Amino acid sequence: MTVIAGYLCTDGVVLVADSAATLGVSGVQTITQRVRKLQIIDDSLILGVSGPVGFAQRATYHLGELWRDEQKKTFAATEVVPIMEKIRAKIWDSFLNVEIRVATVSKQLFGQASIQSSLAGFLIGAPMGDSFCLMQFDQQAAPEAATEDLPFMTIGCIPRITDTLLGFARHHFWADRALNTGEAEFTLMWTLEEAIRLAPGGVSRPLEVAVLRKTESGDTFARKLPDVELEEHRGKLQEFEKELPDRFNEWVSHTFGPAAAEGVSNPPTT
Repeated sequence: MTVIAGYLCTDGVVLVADSAATLGVSGVQTITQRVRKLQIIDDSLILGVSGPVGFAQRATYHLGELWRDEQKKTFAATEVVPIMEKIRAKIWDSFLNVEIRVATVSKQLFGQASIQSSLAGFLIGAPMGDSFCLMQFDQQAAPEAATEDLPFMTIGCIPRITDTLLGFARHHFWADRALNTGEAEFTLMWTLEEAIRLAPGGVSRPLEVAVLRKTESGDTFARKLPDVELEEHRGKLQEFEKELPDRFNEWVSHTFGPAAAEGVSNPPTT
């Protein structure tokens, strides 16, 4: 199982993933192993895949082909639709349509397990002209792009948790304003830490973080955060989580505590 979240920022794209891969045979789960779920393609694209590991391997290969063939054409577009359509065609034509057709036929023999083995979700951060785009592709490679109004996307087994937490954070913590990559790194890590804590199972730490942004020289560059930077974020998360209940209790005490009650007049009597 998997949880991956992405954020379209003012200065780039951030993706964060958990590290649990569930192995199985014919739909029966066996063990869980730690894996890396975010792929950096030619230092320029970030790919996260929810679904069979083989899908991630093939998607990485074929997206690398597309980048090398279309970098100066497709990814130079100033609109996201041509990029989404090109990626959708590449994913669908390269392997996804075959898997869906095979699963449809084999379902008659092997049941629902055949369908499950053909389902996947793809989250991709990519350059777009002089800016960036974040795109999601569902089990049939239907695309959707993040926007200023909807800047975050999640894929995996617990979208109800991750979407709810990100919506809460965006509204209450950031007041619907756009985030830079540093703020998004912190927000997504907080979201996935909380999601893993709340999830019934199948997802686990440590987290993996990848960032796509421009360097000081103006070149586009994608990288994974090293352990030292992840540790800095974890320290800030601990401070944040320690501060929250103190602030909440202070507000509750001020608003509903004895001092507040003294200013409330007695209710009228009959």
